[in-house]
Amino acid sequence: FLHDNAIDSLENSALEKLTSLQVLDLRRNQLSDADHLLQIVLALSNLQELGLQGNSLRPRSSYVADDGFVVDLRSVRRAMLRRLG
Repeated sequence: FLHDNAIDSLENSALEKLTSLQVLDLRRNQLSDADHLLQIVLALSNLQELGLQGNSLRPRSSYVADDGFVVDLRSVRRAMLRRLG
């Protein structure tokens, strides 16, 4: 759990190497780079829960991953906020 740590960037975090990670709680930090966050999330194939509440993420409304998969971050964010509250 990485919540409440004033984290403002995930660059050089190597989170994408934690391929068995199932829960990533980043609530109440200072993250704003939705593009980099999405790259990490897409690399975490076992991720089931993601907490983002309380950050200043400014995503585009949707992204297309390298494999053509379209991610609607508005829906993802609403679903994750419901899960982790």
